[in-house]
Amino acid sequence: MIDARGSTTIDLFTETVCRHLLPRCSTQYFGFSFRFARSVVWPQMTTRMTRVVAVSVGACIALTVPVIAGLFLGETLLSFYCVVVVQGLGAFLLSFSWPNLSWRVGLWMFSVWILILLFAVILGGPPTKMVDLYDAATYLWILFSGCVGGWLGAIIGRRLRKKSKIKSSPA
Repeated sequence: MIDARGSTTIDLFTETVCRHLLPRCSTQYFGFSFRFARSVVWPQMTTRMTRVVAVSVGACIALTVPVIAGLFLGETLLSFYCVVVVQGLGAFLLSFSWPNLSWRVGLWMFSVWILILLFAVILGGPPTKMVDLYDAATYLWILFSGCVGGWLGAIIGRRLRKKSKIKSSPA
């Protein structure tokens, strides 16, 4: 539907949402995607809030990715590798947004896995064989990928911020 100004209903809707609900954002591509001003939204978060976000992302990954990968790939080692890769990517993105978290974002995201493993021990009983301990130690790959992904994301995030400050500074 086009109004008298030549704008479609979708354009008017995104303009209204952008103006009233989202701080300092602009619409692109005919109103179908948003570009947010990161300087307004992200620095207002405290260190505690970034940790809460990291634990929440870790919980979402821990509760959804194994189920979805298990449905499509079955109970194979490949579904475990999917969890490892997604954990690393999530940590990369979070520490790219907040470089001060660095590798510690992997620890915060892994905290949910500790609770899941403790719950599995409560339900299944303590490990009786050495093979059970090796199986539990494979979950350390999730911790490792989260820490490495967070470290790499922080390095790249800091370098890009330094370059953008150098280019934007007056000569």
